[in-house]
Formats: sequence, structure tokens, C-alpha cells
Amino acid sequence: MMEERIACTCECGRKLAVPPTLAGRAVKCAHCGRVLAVPAAANDAPKLPDALAAEANSLAGKMCSVCQTAIAEDEPACLCPACRAPYHRECWNEVGGCAIYGCRLMPAARKAEQDSAGRSEGWGDDKVCPRCGKQIRSAAVRCRFCRAEFPSAMPMNMREYQDWTQQQAQLKPTRTLAIVLFAVSLIGFLAPILVAAGVVWALNSRDALRRAGGFYQVMCWFGIILSVIYTLIMCSLLF
Repeated sequence: MMEERIACTCECGRKLAVPPTLAGRAVKCAHCGRVLAVPAAANDAPKLPDALAAEANSLAGKMCSVCQTAIAEDEPACLCPACRAPYHRECWNEVGGCAIYGCRLMPAARKAEQDSAGRSEGWGDDKVCPRCGKQIRSAAVRCRFCRAEFPSAMPMNMREYQDWTQQQAQLKPTRTLAIVLFAVSLIGFLAPILVAAGVVWALNSRDALRRAGGFYQVMCWFGIILSVIYTLIMCSLLF
């Protein structure tokens, strides 16, 4: 049976699994090259800050970032201390941290049990590509055989990979529109139209934008702000 690995997360967001022999020592992230300290044991990872308590009914109607259902009145709720995403208190406790990808308070992933699909955990050894089934380096985030990309260096089974790729496909239109909005915002004479259309789309798609990632959120709102500036300049010249 494979020995229990210690899960830790680099500042770049990559999740690593190292053998117990490196407990308490420093290792280098294979993705960004940063040096990070390995916890003394698998369950000695730093404790995440508790969620921010929310005032009664202040989050009523907001969408919980875990279960994606609206928070009802008089239902215990809280906010992430880092990104202020809303949660049911029960959902926050169940996850053990923030569920927003890229938030620094995301809980470190623990090693899952071996499953029938064949899963390899490790640092310095090999893992199985969940798409083509060939052996690749454990630190790889792209398969050198089928060119499949993964969200982190942590091994995935076929079911997890399919779920992840499906989520990425659903978010592709949102990411594309965010890029288009930013590109069109550079065309000054379209600014008045873009302000109205962009704000309506961004507000209606705020949940999808949040799941798409901070980069696309920044591009979207930067394009809208730039369009507002262009619109104000055009108004000042006309009037």
C-alpha cells in the first residue's frame, strides 16, 4: 500500500503531495520554483481563519458559494475573511474553508483513497494521466502524450477529470465574452453602448464570472470602467 502523503499548497496555487520523509523540511514547487515548508505531519497544516460572522439577514438572498442555493432569512450565514464570498455557515464548516478557486483560504486538498480507475499520488514519482492512461511525472500539469491539461499537479482520476473539463467548457463562453468586452472597450466611440450592455451582462453573469477566475473578472470590469471614462470624455467634448 502506498504511504500516506502530506498535502500542502504553494503560494502560486499549485497543490503538492510529498512523502512523510520530507515532513518539516523545505521543498521547491515544480511549477513556479518557490520554496515552501512542508507541515510536520499530514494533519498539522495551518488552521484557516474562521469565517466572518454576518449580521442577521444581511446575506439573505445571496447565493452560497458552495451549494449554489440562496441563503434564506434567519439562516446562519457567514463571509470568507479573504474574498468575502457568502456561505451558509453549515457549508463553510463542511468545506473547511473558502470554495472560491484562487482564494488564499481554500483548504489544502488531502490525499484521497486509491480507486478502481487507478490513481497515483506522489512527489518525485509518476502518476496516471486521467485522459489517455499513460504514466507521466507526478508534478506535470499537462500530459506529454495527449496534451491534456490539469488544474494542478495533484493526481486526478478519469471521473474527476471529466467533471473538471465539463466545468471549464461551461465557463468558456463567459471567459470569451469577458475578453471581447475588454477588447471592444479599447474602441472609444463604442463606449456609450458598451457601458450599458457591459454592466447588464456583468451583473447577470457575476456568479459565472466569479467561477471563471479573477483574471476574467478584472478584464470585464476594467473594460467597463474604461468605457465609462471614454463616455465622460465624449460628453465633455460635446457639451
